Amino acid sequence: FHLAVGICQEQLPPEHVHTARAYGSLGNICKDAGKLAEAEDFYQRALAMRRRFYGPNHPDVARTLGNLGLVYTVGGRLKEAKDMQRLALSARIATYGMWHHEVARSMHSLAQVLKSEGKLALAEKEFRRALRIRAVVFRGPFMELVWSHRDIGDLMFEQGKYGSAVDFYRR
Repeated sequence: FHLAVGICQEQLPPEHVHTARAYGSLGNICKDAGKLAEAEDFYQRALAMRRRFYGPNHPDVARTLGNLGLVYTVGGRLKEAKDMQRLALSARIATYGMWHHEVARSMHSLAQVLKSEGKLALAEKEFRRALRIRAVVFRGPFMELVWSHRDIGDLMFEQGKYGSAVDFYRR
């Protein structure tokens, strides 16, 4: 990681769009490797740069906020995760409007955090909002529709609503 950062710093100006992209990519690598502290650091760097370049409501800003939220969720920092996912959702709504698959992705991520917090009714509401958008945006069999049905089914199962769970699993 340090070699990649060194190359970025050598080859690109410190405040460059590609430097921010490199930091975001390094954050992804660290997150996938379970190196949460390093991932957070890279995402924070990318986020600060992207906010300066683009302002608060840009797809790259929203993506970085969502990735930070995932890092915080995995690390058990649920309040921070929820804050990041809400900011990502707001940025995506401002950028795309309500009926866009990226908005549904943010709603789904927020629902997962709410579920981790044990706020099952709120999680279900967000999962269903995401499903409604995905059902309109994706016509036909898409994985994001499958994920929505699966996660709502899981939520129903955890609440002892077995009939509802089976209905969602079958869809």
